[in-house]
Amino acid sequence: MSLSWPGQAAQPQNCAVLEGASEPASQTLRTVKLRSLGVEVDIPQNYRAMLRQNGAVTLLHPADFARIQCIVQGGQGGGGLYSETIARVPRDSTKTLEEQAIASVGYQFNAAGKKIPLGQAIEHNHPNGLSGYLTFTPVGYSAAFLGAWPREVKLLQVSASCDCEVDLSAVKDLLSRIRPLP
Repeated sequence: MSLSWPGQAAQPQNCAVLEGASEPASQTLRTVKLRSLGVEVDIPQNYRAMLRQNGAVTLLHPADFARIQCIVQGGQGGGGLYSETIARVPRDSTKTLEEQAIASVGYQFNAAGKKIPLGQAIEHNHPNGLSGYLTFTPVGYSAAFLGAWPREVKLLQVSASCDCEVDLSAVKDLLSRIRPLP
């Protein structure tokens, strides 16, 4: 028995270059209720909210959503995927909130192989009662907030990440649009 393949195999689509990738974020916002996280958030009308397997919700620009769909369908990925994510995480009783916030943006290893937190933290209090820490990495690929409203058991983690430059103001802006569900 022999196998033969008709013609040449199709080349996977290059997901890094998609038509319409320059569509700007809509100036019109819509409110998305994230009941599993206990919050609602205002996002641009043309953005998508994607529930992840770990329960987090990722907010995506239309071009980034299209890129993820392309990769899922067998295309080849590319760089520059930007996302904002909202999640609930348990408190780590072995760390202060500041230490846990710093650890949330990753680690690096020193020459002896010891794990060293990569982030730096800034205390942040939100006008609607949310308090915690903004963290960022020196290389600028990740920024996050970790904190809670009073009397909440789980922490709210809000992050922005990319294999490109991420500004701390992106997390501050997203935080300003998040509210606890009534």
